[in-house]
Amino acid sequence: MSKKVKIEFISKGFEDILCSEGAGQICEQKAKEIEDRANSGLTAKDTEGFRSGGRIVKAYGSKRWMYFIYTTDAATMYAEKDDQTLSKAVN
Repeated sequence: MSKKVKIEFISKGFEDILCSEGAGQICEQKAKEIEDRANSGLTAKDTEGFRSGGRIVKAYGSKRWMYFIYTTDAATMYAEKDDQTLSKAVN
């Protein structure tokens, strides 16, 4: 029998760590690695490629860095739709 577990972070220090410059740099590095893998899988030559960007957001009950990798044009949209280029880069 499975039970749901809810973790609530009530420490201001924990949120400070999640919003720190170091945490942001780690997230940015990982997002850039995924972006690079996705762009290396593109076959279309006339494209801007996938891009990443991040910001501090309120999610899961506290503030934290969150990065996103997104499509920039039709070529990257079709690459994800047809070949799951970005999804494969994440895994």
